[in-house]
Amino acid sequence: MNLIVVTGNEIVSSDGRTAFDSIQEAIAANCPLYVHAPYYVELLKNKSELLPQLENRGASLVLPLTQDSSFIAFTKLLKERNWTENGVLRMKRSKNTSSKTKTGDLISDLYMFTQTISPISRISGVSIAHEPSKTTHSIFTIRFSNKSIGHYEYLSSPHVSNELDLEWSGREGILEYESQHAKAFRGSNIPQIEKDFRLEGAVEITSSLNEELRKLMTCLELDIKHEVRG
Repeated sequence: MNLIVVTGNEIVSSDGRTAFDSIQEAIAANCPLYVHAPYYVELLKNKSELLPQLENRGASLVLPLTQDSSFIAFTKLLKERNWTENGVLRMKRSKNTSSKTKTGDLISDLYMFTQTISPISRISGVSIAHEPSKTTHSIFTIRFSNKSIGHYEYLSSPHVSNELDLEWSGREGILEYESQHAKAFRGSNIPQIEKDFRLEGAVEITSSLNEELRKLMTCLELDIKHEVRG
């Protein structure tokens, strides 16, 4: 789901092929707008004419990781324990999809890291695409401005299941979560649209947010090596 338009109790959603028209209709109808962050990053990348309209309308982004109750609970524990400095964050995410990993998926996750740990000062890594199997595998090393380090692995393929592994290790202790072997952290009192979409954690689109997303895109373009294998 790339777009959520809320008007009364009616929900309109669309995929990337029709989202442009749906957003325009929602803007004209003065509907509340929640745009899926990966799709919005593609709009930024392509310098879409919709960008100023969305900002002026006070639209918000829904980030994929805010839809995962385990990620939210995990990062909440880190903050409550004040464990976000001088440590190492490791995250591995697998996504069952037949499409290539888009820049938007990676940028959305990296933005969540900046909100959880601290701003990112450096990214390096590699992204490998295997065309016949429609698989993309990206591995990043991240240096945060508060001296913490991140290791982020993202696998996109129709041959894997949706999984999430998280680990924080530092002087104070270790916190781990593996979706295959652990029960999900259960969040409560989380506003939802339909059954599966949460609006808690949606981020309002502003010029400063756009600048942050553009900086992350620049980091990927400059520091990530891309390799395509047939």
